Amino acid sequence: MQKELSAEHPLLRITIGGVNQVGYDSGNAAIMAGRKLAWMQDIDTDQNSNGEVWDDWQAVWRDVFVLDGANSKVNLYNLTVHDLRTPANYAELKSILIDSAMVSQKPFTNESIAVDVDGNGIVAPRDALLVINRLNSGGGGTIAPPTGTSISEYIDVDGNLIVAPLDALRVINVLNQRTGGGEGEAAAPASGPMLEESFGSEAATGELPVGAVRNALLEPVSAHEWFFAQWGSEDGSGIGEPLLGTRLRRPR
Repeated sequence: MQKELSAEHPLLRITIGGVNQVGYDSGNAAIMAGRKLAWMQDIDTDQNSNGEVWDDWQAVWRDVFVLDGANSKVNLYNLTVHDLRTPANYAELKSILIDSAMVSQKPFTNESIAVDVDGNGIVAPRDALLVINRLNSGGGGTIAPPTGTSISEYIDVDGNLIVAPLDALRVINVLNQRTGGGEGEAAAPASGPMLEESFGSEAATGELPVGAVRNALLEPVSAHEWFFAQWGSEDGSGIGEPLLGTRLRRPR
């Protein structure tokens, strides 16, 4: 399974390891034969026959503890109850590991500056456009785990593993805080209350329709006008047209 995870999702930092129970040292060589695993042997310093790690984690035979990046337990899967020789169990454990890594690592969120969607160190209209184009192309909703070796668009601005209008709105709000709405060095994203005040409680759930995002951008504010000067009419009939090929004029 480790080889499969590393090959299929190289960007997700998933490592399978183990701690052998006290009294079973003789099995370590067989466990490691032909494998590269982070494998450790527990010790029994208090002489209670259980081992220190197994005591601390209250582990039972064949427990799989799923940990996040801070080494906190997020799931528990026992291989006696769920024999991995059953394909459904194997697939379930693999899915648990992938889902846990996605929640903990948030690979589609720029960990340096969340609103810098293209990762170039500058927050600009293009960052919002990348999200909106993804929504218009039907790419909204839950984000699938990455399968490549790099990510070019950090479209999950709020880190909830869902691409929604709220992700674009967070970029837009940051741009609107700047004089003239122009480009600038990356800054912290706007707060949730600001979004709710401007667009209602739907903004907090990420359920705003793309048309609502567009209408907000067409308000008579320079940054807004800069985004969609050539996108379409006020009634939203232009939604769905390609955006990134349009040359945007700088606001005067």
